Amino acid sequence: MEVLFYVTKIKSFDGIFGRIAAPIMVRKNREAEIEANEILGATQGARLLVLGFGPGVGLQDLFRRTQNVKVVGLDPSQIMMEIAAKRNACEIEAGRLRLIQATAETISEPEDCFDGAVAVNTIQLCEPFENSLPEIGRVLKPNAKLVTITHDWAAAKHAGSPEIWKARLDSALVAAGFSAIDIFNGKSEKGKAIVVTARWRAK
Repeated sequence: MEVLFYVTKIKSFDGIFGRIAAPIMVRKNREAEIEANEILGATQGARLLVLGFGPGVGLQDLFRRTQNVKVVGLDPSQIMMEIAAKRNACEIEAGRLRLIQATAETISEPEDCFDGAVAVNTIQLCEPFENSLPEIGRVLKPNAKLVTITHDWAAAKHAGSPEIWKARLDSALVAAGFSAIDIFNGKSEKGKAIVVTARWRAK
């Protein structure tokens, strides 16, 4: 698998390795990005958080499907910042999109400010979860929805098997304050993608 070969070899999504990975991510992640946005079901005027926007195809889809949304995207890679900014230049210029070079452990946003969050093939990179998930929850409004989609092979790489990784994430979400957790196989990646949805302090 082309994407598996490159991603397992790449230690950082910056520099030349980031430029190699970006077009592969566009092709291989597009279906999962679209599926995650569909599951999120953002409404008009929502304020959304995207964790690890990569080359920005998921951001493009969010703006295509929902009117008047405002999005803050986090990604630690300078290369992905540049590529995503170019792809979504109109949204940035219009003030609908702000990209921040950061990780999920340090979100420079106030409490209770996002209506939903999406992480496509990035939540596994947010371990240890006890550092990232409470910070993600801090910036979500009560009952806001978190949607994550993860490669099954990436989950296995991080925990030994997808099942062990799913159990680890489920426990970490509960410990952080999330509830209404649902874990299932998505439609993307030929039905192998792992979808996890949760609500922050659901009422």
